[in-house]
Amino acid sequence: MGRTKKYNTDRALRRAVENYFDSISRVKPVMESYNTGEKDQWGHFIPEWRPVKNARGEDMTELEFVVPPTVGGLCRYLGISRDTWSQYCSRERNPQFAGTTEWAREQLLAWREKELMTRPGKDLTGVMFDLQMNYGMSEKASPASAAQDDDPITRSLKEAADALRKTDADPPLAL
Repeated sequence: MGRTKKYNTDRALRRAVENYFDSISRVKPVMESYNTGEKDQWGHFIPEWRPVKNARGEDMTELEFVVPPTVGGLCRYLGISRDTWSQYCSRERNPQFAGTTEWAREQLLAWREKELMTRPGKDLTGVMFDLQMNYGMSEKASPASAAQDDDPITRSLKEAADALRKTDADPPLAL
């Protein structure tokens, strides 16, 4: 006979999981800079910040995670082990928690996808690895272009033909 669950209802687990995400994030307004036309003492234009409106005319906000959301962080916050979280996530063993655990997984996945799309620089290896290992994503092999498969002579002939086509299409220069 196993130990009793720390969270007996989906509602209790959902509240605790939402509290975890709320504890590491904030909602902030999306702002844009616009030129006021005024200049400072050094001759630079003075920008003013205003809220960005969505297509409905509402002020936009974004959820910003101050601390990256992780399964380990979630488990620590909930006071449970990863194994226990894994059991909560099992549809076969605990179907009553499926909605909450899937919602939490989607929150974690959404943050990683956003990082992949917006992280400055090229340090994406860890995010890509996490998405592949924990979220079933994979790098899709792009079909190799014909130019890459051609030998150097064929490639140079194709480039020359393209250059000739381009010059034939150009209108004559007026002097």
